[in-house]
Amino acid sequence: MKKVLFSITVIYFLFVSTQLSFGYLGKSIRLMGVGEELTGVIKDEYTDIYRNPAYLSFIEKIRIFGQYNLYQHPEVKIAGYFPNKETGLAGVVLPIAGYGNLALIGELKPSTSEDNSARASRTEYLDYYTLDSSSVEKFSKKTIQNFKAIYGLKLSASLRLGIDFVYLKNYNQNDSETKRITTQRYFDSENLKSYGIDDRVSNNDNSPDAQRGSIGMVLTASQKTSLDLTLYYENLSYTSKGLSTSESQTKWFGADTTLREGLSSYTLMAPTKEQAVGLDANYKYLLPQNTTLAILLGGRYQKNEISSLSQNRDSSYSTPNFVSLGNSKNSLQYNNKVYSFVMGIGLEKDFSPSIKVGVVIKGYWDREKLDREEWKESSYIYMVDDSVTSSSSYFEEKIVRKTINSYKLNFPIGSELVLHKMIKARLGGMFSIERKGTETGYSTASKSYYSQGFGLSYDERILLDAYIQNDFTLVKNWMVKVEYRF
Repeated sequence: MKKVLFSITVIYFLFVSTQLSFGYLGKSIRLMGVGEELTGVIKDEYTDIYRNPAYLSFIEKIRIFGQYNLYQHPEVKIAGYFPNKETGLAGVVLPIAGYGNLALIGELKPSTSEDNSARASRTEYLDYYTLDSSSVEKFSKKTIQNFKAIYGLKLSASLRLGIDFVYLKNYNQNDSETKRITTQRYFDSENLKSYGIDDRVSNNDNSPDAQRGSIGMVLTASQKTSLDLTLYYENLSYTSKGLSTSESQTKWFGADTTLREGLSSYTLMAPTKEQAVGLDANYKYLLPQNTTLAILLGGRYQKNEISSLSQNRDSSYSTPNFVSLGNSKNSLQYNNKVYSFVMGIGLEKDFSPSIKVGVVIKGYWDREKLDREEWKESSYIYMVDDSVTSSSSYFEEKIVRKTINSYKLNFPIGSELVLHKMIKARLGGMFSIERKGTETGYSTASKSYYSQGFGLSYDERILLDAYIQNDFTLVKNWMVKVEYRF
């Protein structure tokens, strides 16, 4: 009974205390403190499982973790813009005797809101006053649902296999209805000066979903050499929709009653389909004096098919017998292809028991073939008594067929220092040079980065890792993971 109560207490502590950990959905906090570009060079359990599911087979005991993510961590490259901040995440790792290991991770952020409000105001002028009343009904849904399953199996002492699948869904829906009534009356007689009604309705749905599946292999040819390969496929497919309408009517009362009516509508339909396939390879060789040589290779092909069609229609009617009609359309067609390659070589030096150091040189090359078409057209007609008084039209077309190349070189270095058997400090820095190609030319830039963090452990069961962005004196810059191992 005591063990059950202790386990429940630990799980509760993990959920309420942890600010951020990645739970196989991203690089670990430990590696972030040393330097993310050292991925594949410095041995790190969480990061290795994230990049290759076969590493899950090395876990021997049950693990349960929960966290609250304050910062964004993209799992799928083509969905790097997915907002998954402030999500709750829970996961479990289950070793199955003789049948490998299974990990299940779920991430959720339920977020819906409704706003039903009304307001009224009065404004006074020299000889008349205005009464303005409006009502608003709004509904929004920004729910995040992510799920990942990983399976790893040890086939022999030298061969391990793994497979994983992740599904990401980000709902982003907004609906609103607004009604406004404006009345103007004279002070002396209370007669109507004008009366107007304005109704607006808007519906927008931009809810992308993405999937990623990968197959991994870890081959240990000898005690000194290992090779891991990961083949992955990514897919993003959804249609963004938008619709809004506006209807207004205003009457002016005087010697002759005049009337003006307006109608406008906007529609958007934008289907998006992005697919990618890639292969990553990581070769390690153990050199003398606890030094490991790592060679990193990767290739990726991505195809982006994006199209959109938006249309605006406006019409206005007013007395005496005046009509204006407007129509505009915008169309986009993107069929871009991207070939990406990465190559790196690095060293991890273990000065046991006090310090570990990692250094790497990593180069990136992106070759993007642009195939874009865009056209815009609009027309306006003005009529009086069914006779056209004026008209205008406009058309513009833009076609881009171009191949651009972008390059980047990164020089990161990182270290983990053992200050005490329970305390570890982590520091990292990187210098980066980039030449980025665009439709109009090239730009060159160089930047420097640094990272910092620390780790605490007790009895190899309770583990705490922290990563600190910039100023460590501000608590809001801290990212923390707490874990309990059975």
